[in-house]
Amino acid sequence: MFRLTEDKAKARLRDFGLPVPDGAVAASPEEAARFAEDRPHGVVVKALIPTGRRGKADAVKMAKTPEEAAEAARSILGRTVHGYRVEQVYVEARVPIAEEYYLSFAIESFPPQVLVSRSGGVDIEETHRTDPEAIVAADIDPLKGLDEAQAQAIWRRAGVDGDGLAELGRVASKLFEFYQENDGITLEINPLAVDAEGNPCLVGAMVSLEDPMFLDPDSGGMAMAGRPLTERERRVAEANRAMPGGMMRFTELDGDIGMYVGGGGSSLLQHDLVLAAGGRPANHTDSSTTNEDKVAVLIEAILDHPKVKSLLVSWHF
Repeated sequence: MFRLTEDKAKARLRDFGLPVPDGAVAASPEEAARFAEDRPHGVVVKALIPTGRRGKADAVKMAKTPEEAAEAARSILGRTVHGYRVEQVYVEARVPIAEEYYLSFAIESFPPQVLVSRSGGVDIEETHRTDPEAIVAADIDPLKGLDEAQAQAIWRRAGVDGDGLAELGRVASKLFEFYQENDGITLEINPLAVDAEGNPCLVGAMVSLEDPMFLDPDSGGMAMAGRPLTERERRVAEANRAMPGGMMRFTELDGDIGMYVGGGGSSLLQHDLVLAAGGRPANHTDSSTTNEDKVAVLIEAILDHPKVKSLLVSWHF
């Protein structure tokens, strides 16, 4: 699994025809200030890292003027937030908000579920703990999808009504299309902002997709399992992208037994057998490539792990 940074997530959502605020990446206070010029409602400056809970970490700041935007960027850049060093910020036009809602999709169980609440914002986790009935969950048939009428009914169960209900249903239905077409693992919109006229806007968006078989070379914020790719994982992902012939999955772990296994089901089974025998895998691998250059990249990545003491090679094709 890898998580997109907010700029990548919102670019994909925008291209899919969904409403997101204007935004830009800034690597300096001066760049943040330039984007903030002529923004009637000001901007929001956010740490550009692939994780949530940035507001709770004081890594999301409101700014009314370019000068305030520069100061906000200056206070965030260079910090370490949730284990990530902040090298860029995402500067986004602030939108007028009348209501803050919450929407997410997840496939932690079957069938996939949609969760919605009329109590969105930074305190959604506290809402889940103290008032679980405020969050409505509903199953989705993965073959039929989520149509607009179903989505409206779910929002109505959450206590949302009025002229904006139809547009919320349309956005929720289209978000599930986006989720399916992009091989989503999780998709969380928080807040899903609604203005006084009932127009929705995806102000907060967190998107996690299927594991990175191929690495977009300009996507430095990609993360695997909620953390940055290690240098060795990045080498394997780049080889996947650049070289023909099969695919390699490689996830680095904290053990001392290197695992070079071909065959998806076999790799999972043997990983579990090693754990059951008291061993500690240094990585999880599933490789289907016979390209010698790609094989060399993968073997070197496995053996370069400083804790590796042995190597298990098992090929099932």
